[in-house]
Amino acid sequence: MLAILPSLRDALYQLAGGDLVAGSVPRRPEIARSWWRHLRRAGLPASAVLEQLRQAATIGPAQSAELAMELAAGVKVWTEPPVRAGLARCLAQMPALIRRELQIAGSLQTVPAGPADLLPFLPQRVPTFLPNTRREELGDLILGEFRGGGNFAEVYEARDPARPDEPARAVKLSFHPEGRHLLAHEAWMNDRIRRRGCRRGVLPVLALCLDSDVPALIYPAVAGFNLQEILEGWHRHGRMPQPRWVAVLMYRLAHVLGDVHSCLFVHRDIKPGNLMIGRFENGRHDILLIDLGIAGPAARLSGDDWPQADQRRRIIDRVLIYGHSPLYASPGQRRHEVSQARDDIYAAGVIAIQAIAGDFVHRVDDIAWQPILTARGVPREFLDVLQACVSVKEHRRPADGHDLAARLEEVIHNAEW
Repeated sequence: MLAILPSLRDALYQLAGGDLVAGSVPRRPEIARSWWRHLRRAGLPASAVLEQLRQAATIGPAQSAELAMELAAGVKVWTEPPVRAGLARCLAQMPALIRRELQIAGSLQTVPAGPADLLPFLPQRVPTFLPNTRREELGDLILGEFRGGGNFAEVYEARDPARPDEPARAVKLSFHPEGRHLLAHEAWMNDRIRRRGCRRGVLPVLALCLDSDVPALIYPAVAGFNLQEILEGWHRHGRMPQPRWVAVLMYRLAHVLGDVHSCLFVHRDIKPGNLMIGRFENGRHDILLIDLGIAGPAARLSGDDWPQADQRRRIIDRVLIYGHSPLYASPGQRRHEVSQARDDIYAAGVIAIQAIAGDFVHRVDDIAWQPILTARGVPREFLDVLQACVSVKEHRRPADGHDLAARLEEVIHNAEW
């Protein structure tokens, strides 16, 4: 058995223990240090650590589940069953997690030199299900790799083993008390936006399962990475995105947002983790919006023409007022004002600034980002657009995605890069 996996099991068990039943994995920096110490005690040289990571990345979902259960069975016999099960679920996601990290790093991946180099390979959450799990509400689909999640929902890749040539699906499962209402809202928003002509950059909903104990939403799986994985991985390995690349990426995002805004809707939660770079069902490689769970109409709450029952509309309205991601929310969203297109523009500007500056921790209004971007070769024209996007005065921001795209097109073609 690969030494890196038993070593990780021991580090997780010793430092997280009972906290591995569900939710976020705690004390990750300490776990990385313990993992490194276990590897050194096992006599594994750093070059062998990288080779074993590469070998682990080749393990498939079914084998990873079996291996994880075998590893979890090796902890102390008096360990509570829920802790043992949580440890198995945590370990089962490791091959996919390692594979994605190595793919993002590519040729920039170096031999681990210490605990900090192991930290990106550590899981951040304990998933609810093992790979190769079958759920009644999903029919013939079998859950595969855990793709991520939060307090509201988890996303897994899933396939029908009887149809191996069919594209994979992305299954979003919600365990939140109000998850049934919010998944129904998300599905309805996706459908309504696409029916109004906005198909580029918005995934179609393939199925909605609300009658089971765990409600589920099924999308096509995207072959690619979310922007958070890409940007944080590049900066971690010393690769700063070129300013023109960021401008072009922002231009493509602006076009997608412009179509959504033309439908009189706003996404309300634009952030790197909700943007996929990839393709689905053999389509074009593009930027894709995911998670429309708190999307809604521009400058108002749920409409009188909405088909939802009163209870669901009250829940949705509360989310439309209070739901946001702190780093990317505009000042108006943080004041719980009704969202408009300029709030999405604010978030897009934040993402572009983060992409170049490499600061994914602080709000842009808490750092002096302009000199950082200037030092990294961002032309004045692009700086002016970014400054307008993140202005605290709403009227100074581009009016919507199409307005932003028009400004960026001029910058891309005329600025000196």
